[in-house]
Amino acid sequence: MIPFGLGMDRKGFFSDIVVGDWGGDVPSEADGILRVVTWNIHFGAGPQEPRARPSRKAVHRFLDGICEILEHVRPGIVFVQECDFRSARSRNVDQMRYLARKLGYRYMAPTVTWEKRYVPYPLWPPRAHYGRVLSGQVILSRYPLDAMDRLLFPKPRGNPWWYNFFYLDRCVTKVRARVGEINLTLFNVHLEAFDREARMEQARLLVGFFRRERGSANVMAGDFNALPGGAARKKGFPDEPDHDMSGDATIEIVGGTGLKEVVGSEAYARNEGKYFTFPSSAPNRRLDYLFVGPACRVIEARVLTEAAGLSDHLPVMTALQWPGA
Repeated sequence: MIPFGLGMDRKGFFSDIVVGDWGGDVPSEADGILRVVTWNIHFGAGPQEPRARPSRKAVHRFLDGICEILEHVRPGIVFVQECDFRSARSRNVDQMRYLARKLGYRYMAPTVTWEKRYVPYPLWPPRAHYGRVLSGQVILSRYPLDAMDRLLFPKPRGNPWWYNFFYLDRCVTKVRARVGEINLTLFNVHLEAFDREARMEQARLLVGFFRRERGSANVMAGDFNALPGGAARKKGFPDEPDHDMSGDATIEIVGGTGLKEVVGSEAYARNEGKYFTFPSSAPNRRLDYLFVGPACRVIEARVLTEAAGLSDHLPVMTALQWPGA
């Protein structure tokens, strides 16, 4: 393990678990229930795509709001996507450590998926360019982590070479958490947003990666950028009227893992809007998911609608229980 250090390997990934130098005992779940949250935090920039960089004060305000939500829910494990480790677009705030220190998560499993000296996006105005980017995803845990691994997905083949040069990578991070007497295997996922075929290819690679792991104590979570098969609306979204998600089988492909969604298809069909996660200001579709092993009992599952205004995605929370927990 790397005590409170970056420790990056030649591929740009963090090479191991990061352990914070702040205190914090491993919790004892008196009720045998583990609470888990997944949240795409939009690099601490709030709900809207910024055309000017947010101030450092604004980044801190959004991160503090995220902390308030998580302090109330008290999850033992948080899956985070779009977390800036130190990027010009978010005023060089190390968001992983900011959240972990303030919330008391000693154990962190980060993966860099976007490392560029300069990103000229958005194209106009130039003052809004992201500039230097160091960003990715992280699992925050109150429980010890080890056995970290990851799979980097291929970029969309249909993109121009110059676009892919500046474009972020998509990835799944795998790590093991020791929760009481149970070893949980955790998978933090962020799939392609704009290219349907690339996203489904990534889903197939994800299933293959998952199948190397045996056992039923698994949790897979993240931003899958895909709709459930039973979604009523698949195109013509108010926020993205030209975005067509018809014919996307990503979530069905992920079902090949044998994991179950914490929000079942029947519950979703009864009240689809209750589980929308994007865009947070006026949700009209579901992009964020939590999947668990078949031995797991789901006590509760809900979208944290009280988090609107802190990111462009709403977080999903579940309370879980395993036999023997």
